[in-house]
Amino acid sequence: MTTNRSYSNDYEKIIKFLEEAHKENNNQDFDISEDKDRGTYQNYQYINSKTFDPVLPDGFEFACHYDVKDDYVRQYAVHKGFHPNDEFPAPEAYVIPFLNTEKAPMFDGNLEIMLKDKLRNKYIGMGIFWHNRATNTALLEPMSIHPEYQCKNLGYNLVQEGLRKLKDMGAEKVYVEAFNSKRRNFYNKCGFITYDCVWNWTKNI
Repeated sequence: MTTNRSYSNDYEKIIKFLEEAHKENNNQDFDISEDKDRGTYQNYQYINSKTFDPVLPDGFEFACHYDVKDDYVRQYAVHKGFHPNDEFPAPEAYVIPFLNTEKAPMFDGNLEIMLKDKLRNKYIGMGIFWHNRATNTALLEPMSIHPEYQCKNLGYNLVQEGLRKLKDMGAEKVYVEAFNSKRRNFYNKCGFITYDCVWNWTKNI
């Protein structure tokens, strides 16, 4: 027998539920993380019946893994989106991780989609879509846009381009995880439905 559990997409209800559960357990050693917006939101989207038509503003273009051979350039496009205030490490720090990524069984260079600012000749975003052809499902991880280029619909169109390619390849359902409500809202805008949330708890020892 399978028990179906329903999860609210409402952030405040999730917080209230966790706080009440904490009180009921009467365990003062555990608490919700001080940053209450650190849950992992799990999202999905059926794409086989949808149409995707990404449109970039003038001066921008898509590229893929096979267009950019420099691993340092590729990693920069990802790193600044997640760590805008961090100094970018030396090039050799990222060569091995990217070589390992390319060796993954489901890696497809056509699904490593990059976004280029042609005027500055700089790659400012990347999303890697992992397509499981056996199940016709896919996963988006990672996805990042340089802070200077966020909130301009560039990330939205990058995701749409990936979904368009996946649909052409026969994928039917795509998953993505979001690590805070801001990212969750972004993926909801892209058409994803939030169906679960894994919350972080801490314990002082």
